[in-house]
Amino acid sequence: MAEEKERAYWISEDMAEIAAGVIEDIPELNHLKECAIGYYESTKVKKRDGRTTLADCRKVDEFYKPYCPYDYIITVYDKPTQGLSEKQMAILMEHELMHIDYAPGDIDTPPVIKIRPHDAQEFRRIIEKYGIDWDKPL
Repeated sequence: MAEEKERAYWISEDMAEIAAGVIEDIPELNHLKECAIGYYESTKVKKRDGRTTLADCRKVDEFYKPYCPYDYIITVYDKPTQGLSEKQMAILMEHELMHIDYAPGDIDTPPVIKIRPHDAQEFRRIIEKYGIDWDKPL
């Protein structure tokens, strides 16, 4: 009998629930209620510039739209986030949601679906609100 492979990615209802609470609680993010966002968890370890990534947010490319019902996907990497509290997970989700640049379209204009890069203002807001070590396990 062949060994069953461990799933590397899976849809996460837990992350969707955390995100829904964050979107509801933060007025600047309320417009995201109209946006199609998929929430995944992963056993993969992702590094960027030598640092372990806790989560990421990406826009679904047009090529994949027929196969994927989302405009954006937020992936939370399971191993580096295991020690985070519920509040810290909400802060992480807030950070990822802030990357979403979304505005619904209308008859005359298509929707805006982009990713915002990291910027100093966003980091300042998170640090002023939660402190510099918000992501350190308690």
